Amino acid sequence: MIGLYRIGPVDRYRVGPSAELLYFRMSDTVLLLPSNVAALTACCTTFKPLSEHARMLQGLLPTPLSFLEGLAKSGVFVCYDRIMDPVHQLERSEPNASISCVAIPTCDRPRELQRALESYVACAHRYSRKMRFFVADDSLHSESRRRNKEVVCRVAKSSDCKFYYAGLEEKTDFVQALASQSGIPRKTLEFALFGPRNCRLRIGSNRNAILLHTLGELVLTVDDDSICMGGTFSNPDERDSLALGSEWDSPDHWFFASRGEAMRSVELTQLNIFEEHEKLLGRSLISLLKMHRDRFLGIRNPCPHLMKSLLSHEGRVPVTFTGTLGDSGKCSRGWIATTRNRSTRARLTSSEGAYRIAVTSREVARQFNSLTIVHHGAPVATAMGVDNRDLLPPFVPGYRNSDGLFAVCLSRCMSNTYFGHIPWVLAHDPPLTHQDDAPWPLTVRVWDVVGELIAAMPETASALPLRESMASLGRHFVEVALSDRDEFRSTVRTISLRRASRLLSTAELLLAEFHQEPSYWAQDINHHMSLLRQTVQEPGYGLPLDLLQERGPEEVIPALQEFITEFGLLLISWSTIAGSAQSLKEHGVTMGTEVK
Repeated sequence: MIGLYRIGPVDRYRVGPSAELLYFRMSDTVLLLPSNVAALTACCTTFKPLSEHARMLQGLLPTPLSFLEGLAKSGVFVCYDRIMDPVHQLERSEPNASISCVAIPTCDRPRELQRALESYVACAHRYSRKMRFFVADDSLHSESRRRNKEVVCRVAKSSDCKFYYAGLEEKTDFVQALASQSGIPRKTLEFALFGPRNCRLRIGSNRNAILLHTLGELVLTVDDDSICMGGTFSNPDERDSLALGSEWDSPDHWFFASRGEAMRSVELTQLNIFEEHEKLLGRSLISLLKMHRDRFLGIRNPCPHLMKSLLSHEGRVPVTFTGTLGDSGKCSRGWIATTRNRSTRARLTSSEGAYRIAVTSREVARQFNSLTIVHHGAPVATAMGVDNRDLLPPFVPGYRNSDGLFAVCLSRCMSNTYFGHIPWVLAHDPPLTHQDDAPWPLTVRVWDVVGELIAAMPETASALPLRESMASLGRHFVEVALSDRDEFRSTVRTISLRRASRLLSTAELLLAEFHQEPSYWAQDINHHMSLLRQTVQEPGYGLPLDLLQERGPEEVIPALQEFITEFGLLLISWSTIAGSAQSLKEHGVTMGTEVK
């Protein structure tokens, strides 16, 4: 058979000491193979002639080429032309869609807000981009909001861009208008835009304000402690090429002992961040393949969703991310020891000194080295492009990792949705303050519980329109949260034990794969896993640490039940909320007020 082939997505199941079952979902084919043949077959992840794949199986099968030709006819091996032919037949590329708004969520940081605003305004002027700017302020104290609004006023007076601001007062007025327009209870609207009571970190609610203010637009949302200066660790040929990755591909990481060392590690330049995001944002997979057909790096271990989207010529990129340079933005650092990214691991274990820096310092660079499309990609929303022309799910309004949960929720509710990653790092320079860094394997957090509940959603629901899939997920949340308190506590405990089991299994596989080397790395992993085995037996294991930091142990389960219930109701109501916000916008009622 002439052409280039690679194996399709496969699930492998051991059925004895020397045999495996291979299940190919796309062709609904099941094969029983010797383990050594199964292992080599699953390595055929690069498009090559079948004859080259057959050489790997030489000596293991009597007629390896005939065997592979049979797999190709059955659809187990996928032909490159089957993916690319429709790309060549596409007569026109999609029209360019432009980012029209920069949105900045902020809270109690006027100095950082001014620095960020000035840097992104300068970028807009430098590249003749007529941008609007929207600041969503989550500061609780009126003095903080006054200072932030003064910052917006100062920057506005020195620019011909338009500026909008929404703090507590503006959001409260919008909630009133939204309640009248939508009929949604105020409690749900306030949860969406103000977060849960007593929650210290509510960046997700601020991002929901951004979603509702920028409906119908492509928007770049950037953190208030970011600076519009970028650099890259990849070469130009690699940087301008397109790669399609697996479901859980992760970016490369570099590690530094200090913020200054991190910032000096790459030449920071005046990056046209709008243009970089627009290379992927809002585009279909087929149009991207057409645009990059001469510089297409290929498909690396795709998830079944991605391969199915490619073959059906579906799939879009509604969200894009840049890499980051500086503070990691993570509440725990030691998790990097379990990375499977080969380049990152090589840097991590190059010496014991390098390893100690990597697992103790917050100062990192993280970046994909080419334009990359994946089903997840460990997103960090320091600078995130959002195609807000169509409905998107809400952010979890409280606690950490709202960006990661947003990505999981979006990909779970919309099977043809993918995330674009830009091969640049953006400066992330928050104040040097101590942040929580509890031992990474031992703590459970609110996002672990929410993430497991999202993962439990049946895959069939993702084939529904987004409005219906979000409602289905929301009803699942409400049903779980309204169970008897003891039953809910048992559910949380089960979720936590499932997470611990995955961590322990992953650690065992890594230790075996790398033969317990280097020893300092293996000792560290073994130590943490030993602690985890002890910790899971304690009665309080599974109570989310972020809730324990806010209230007493006896209040955690009721508070978590309330939070899960409210998020479920928000998912059910979100499409109505967004539709009502759009109607208000068409009548000139928006959350942000113009600042001049």
